[in-house]
Amino acid sequence: MKKFKFVDLFAGCGGFSLGLTEAGFEHVLAVERSPMAAQTYYHNIVAKKVNSPVPWADYIELDKNAMVEAGLYIGDIEKIHSDQPLLGDLRRREIDLVAGGPPCQGFSTVGKRNPDDIRNSYPYKFFEIVEAILPKAFVMENVIGISLNFRKYKKDTPLDTVCGFFQEHYSITRTCLNAYHYGVPQGRQRIVVIGIRKDLADKLCLKHVDSKHEAQIWRSDFLNKLDRDAIPTLAPIPIHSEQAVRLKRALIDIDDHGYTKKRSSYSQLMKGNQTVILNHERRRHGDETTFRFKFLHEIRKIASVNIANSISTPESISSVVSILRKTGKPIVMPDGTYIPSKPSLERAINRIATKKHSQILLDGDKASRTMMTIPDDYIHYKFPRVLTVREMARIQSFPDNFEFMGKVTTGGKQRKNEVPQYSQVGNAVPPLLAKAIGTRLSELLQAAESNKGRP
Repeated sequence: MKKFKFVDLFAGCGGFSLGLTEAGFEHVLAVERSPMAAQTYYHNIVAKKVNSPVPWADYIELDKNAMVEAGLYIGDIEKIHSDQPLLGDLRRREIDLVAGGPPCQGFSTVGKRNPDDIRNSYPYKFFEIVEAILPKAFVMENVIGISLNFRKYKKDTPLDTVCGFFQEHYSITRTCLNAYHYGVPQGRQRIVVIGIRKDLADKLCLKHVDSKHEAQIWRSDFLNKLDRDAIPTLAPIPIHSEQAVRLKRALIDIDDHGYTKKRSSYSQLMKGNQTVILNHERRRHGDETTFRFKFLHEIRKIASVNIANSISTPESISSVVSILRKTGKPIVMPDGTYIPSKPSLERAINRIATKKHSQILLDGDKASRTMMTIPDDYIHYKFPRVLTVREMARIQSFPDNFEFMGKVTTGGKQRKNEVPQYSQVGNAVPPLLAKAIGTRLSELLQAAESNKGRP
């Protein structure tokens, strides 16, 4: 079977590349602006391709041409976008796939959503590089916000504009894929635009119509309402919800100290032959924070409700007190003391109130919430602490032998410029999702090249 060649733009730490490689694609070039994320990419993907890799300290001193030759360019995408000789060379080499997830902060629904945000230009640069290389296929991943109008500014969705550009050379499908439907133990919805060049699409009998008014976004969340024939040809085939992985099964063999003897099929897939657990440094919490986490666990056991991100106002505290008192169950503090009265319960709830509205206690019996870039967002479903980098990586479907490099975390103004390990994990495309996309594209490219028609 032929190995198709790919280029990964906005590569981050390597989630997209790792998944595509596991799907049988061959890495040619990756582009990443952050040296922190690039170090992880280099360590896990580039350095493992050769017998005697260049030490990282020496690699970052290489010039642009040497980096491109080695397979990882560290710098702004503009340096690639404006390098016509390089793009021409990639076109002559007949790159099969260009993939990438352009920075999404300007589109995110939790941000300011300013259409003039400089970061919003990156999807257009992605398109222009694709147009210059003209690969057989492309995949562009982004947040849901790219498909929404900038209502405040009375401007259309960026997705319509970008897809309109792609239509000249590609037959495209717009999808909203939930990583949960591709073996990832996490509810994570992303817009994924998949395109195949029209000359190959003709061999597969694909329609080219994808105008602003006719195009629809196919959603993997509708899987149980659709039969397989309703899945677009370019979309990766989802798994049924009963096959999906719950959080408890994903982290079953990891405790505070490392690996345990427990296992699930998912944990075995992630662990492989790894014996030493990597990136499992626990965050240090103060006594009050640990008390809060323990009490939140106790509250959930009593009332079967998750209130971690709702205790911030007198009204919400009163509501929580009411819920707990209605259970009629004894309420025990983390120190073992019993809370007998409403005033003492109110004092206890006040003690664990927080202004961190996004912080929530995870539920081990469900898929995880979407992994973000801040370690304080989520509390472990079993232990009174936040997740480690390795646990987040497991939830993102990174195998345990994938080691994250650089700072573990950062804060304050440095968050604008640094991409530490937690951010690398949270920003990544889940490898299992990337693998599913790559597997489907490989099938289609093989079929088109052999003139066998649509697989």
